[in-house]
Amino acid sequence: MVDGNSRPRPERRGDGYYAVFGNPVLHSRSPQLYNSMFTLHGIDAFYTRILTYSAGRVCALIRGMGLAGGNVTTPFKDEVVSCLDSLSPDAELIGAVNTIVSRNGVLAGYNTDGTGVTGALLEAGHDPAGKRCMVLGAGGAGRAAAVGLVRAGGDVVIVNRNVGRIAGFAGKLGCRIAEPGDADQLSADQGVRSVRSGSSDFYTGEYDIIVITLPPGVFSVDSKDLHEKQVIVDANYRPGGEAGKAGEAGDSGLPCQVVKGDRWLLHQATEAYRLFTGMDANTVVMDKAMAHVPAPDDIVTAAIEDGRRTAAEYGRPGLLVDAAGYDAGEFKKITDEEKNRAFGH
Repeated sequence: MVDGNSRPRPERRGDGYYAVFGNPVLHSRSPQLYNSMFTLHGIDAFYTRILTYSAGRVCALIRGMGLAGGNVTTPFKDEVVSCLDSLSPDAELIGAVNTIVSRNGVLAGYNTDGTGVTGALLEAGHDPAGKRCMVLGAGGAGRAAAVGLVRAGGDVVIVNRNVGRIAGFAGKLGCRIAEPGDADQLSADQGVRSVRSGSSDFYTGEYDIIVITLPPGVFSVDSKDLHEKQVIVDANYRPGGEAGKAGEAGDSGLPCQVVKGDRWLLHQATEAYRLFTGMDANTVVMDKAMAHVPAPDDIVTAAIEDGRRTAAEYGRPGLLVDAAGYDAGEFKKITDEEKNRAFGH
């Protein structure tokens, strides 16, 4: 069915064009995950990356280009909330969105990051139920991790330098908040407890599960604060994070298990795929596809110069750049910078 203001609905749920939006975004492995599932399930769809400069542009491009949906990564997860038509209960609580589903330009926002954390932990043999959990950082990823852990039965404390910023969220969720410091007790009546610090930023030895959602370099794990029964989950799967230091053989020098951010990515994507298509993802196929990292020179790029062109008109590039008003030289500079950030070349 077609009305005067919308494009035809896809013939089947899941058909269409999808993208992950971010800045930077070329490092994302989401295209490998979703395209492998589209192929497996015979869905006429394609997933790419879109580099843009504002959360408002994320929504404008989805509507203007006729995308069926997409994912949102740094730095737009929080800001994109204000331009969506509806939110799932978890997305509303967290105040951040990582998955958008479009129905003829009506945009619904979801947050599957909590599922990603718990799925990655369960895969590694760690059930959060009844465990003491520390979440470092209170951005969109940190808040989502806290929701996932609380939903799974974990006893959660969120560590953030500005506890006032997340007091309302923590109260609704029913978790504790803490700030880094040396005092054992700051304000019990407000539910704020300090986390003792040793030579590293925070004392972490008393927690079973530690989730790091801070940028690389902001927090460095001190091995003497840890023990073999603990597990660290690092949201970052790019070089420089704690999980990245672990290497393929787990040679991080830490006595505890380290769960890499790509496991988080995989498990949040399975829930997003269900939202896109109504179908269950095959994690074995997704995992194999995620391991494939294209060479920089093999990534086809294209410039979005008119947000009203349908996505299909751009073909199937690995990167679309929101480049209205840029000349060829500026476009090349942008794509070169993206490749440098993603691949270090």
